[in-house]
Amino acid sequence: MKFFQVIDVGFFELLLVGLAGLVIIGPKKLPVAFRTLGSLVAKARNYVSDVRSEIEKEMSLEELRATERTIKDIGGNYTEELSNLQKEIQNLEKEATINFFDQAESKKVSFYISSPVLSWEDENFQLKLRDRVRKRLRKRFLKKRKFDD
Repeated sequence: MKFFQVIDVGFFELLLVGLAGLVIIGPKKLPVAFRTLGSLVAKARNYVSDVRSEIEKEMSLEELRATERTIKDIGGNYTEELSNLQKEIQNLEKEATINFFDQAESKKVSFYISSPVLSWEDENFQLKLRDRVRKRLRKRFLKKRKFDD
């Protein structure tokens, strides 16, 4: 009914077209002509609906592409920010290690008051040796206390 409302064709006009077709085509060929006309109208409607669906798909696809571009732009901004943060962290780490070693070098004190300044390896060896001696002395002291009781 919508099709006929669009072109403003009423029942009277359809009846008039049917009578004209009956007179021009004749009663034998009129049903075949109406069937052919109906199939052509159906094909036209199918074609129009296919075109409409394709246009809708393209519009939705374009919306998806626009959304994808927006997401990529946002992601690009975040990756840029992340790379800047990584660079800053690396710079801070370098500065911290440099400052740490500078402070360690400036505060390097000998093991005993009159002993010379030790290297890192020698100092660690001396510390480990001192810890072992303390542990042994503790064990001996604890053994003596057990026997004393």
